[in-house]
Amino acid sequence: MNKVAILVGSVYGAAEELGEYIAGELADNTITQVFTDAALADVLSYAPTVWVVVTSTTGLGDIPDNLLGLFEEMKTEFPDLSHAKYAVVAMGDSTYVDSYCGAGKKFDELLKQLTAKPLQDRLEIDACETMDPVDYAQGWVKDLAVNID
Repeated sequence: MNKVAILVGSVYGAAEELGEYIAGELADNTITQVFTDAALADVLSYAPTVWVVVTSTTGLGDIPDNLLGLFEEMKTEFPDLSHAKYAVVAMGDSTYVDSYCGAGKKFDELLKQLTAKPLQDRLEIDACETMDPVDYAQGWVKDLAVNID
C-alpha cells in the first residue's frame, strides 16, 4: 500500500483545508499523513512513496513560512527521491503575474531535480477566480487517486 506525505504550506488556512481533503479522499487506498510544519527528517522517516505538495504563495512567489524550512532542507540535503512519485497543487493570485503560483512551481521544479516522478500535471488554483479550492480541485484529486494505484 502506498504511503502518501501531504506537505502543506498555508498562510490563511485554505491550503491546509485542501490538504486535509486530499488526505481524506486518499484514505481508503493509501496510508496518508499531513505535514504542516515538518523537518525533512520527519518526512523521510515516514518513508512516503508519494509526495503531495499543497501550497499557497506569499509575497512575490515565496513559499509560506511553515513549509519554507522543509524546502530549504530539501535543496541543501538533496535526498534521492528516485523511488518516489509526486503531485503539486499551487495556489496563488493571478494579479501577481510574474510570481503567480510561485511556491508550487518551485516545489515542482525541486521534486523533478530530486528525480521524483510526476503523477500528473500541477494544479494551479487562482484565488481571484476560485472561492472554494476544495470544490475546484475535486476532479484533480480523483485523478490523483487513480494515478497512485
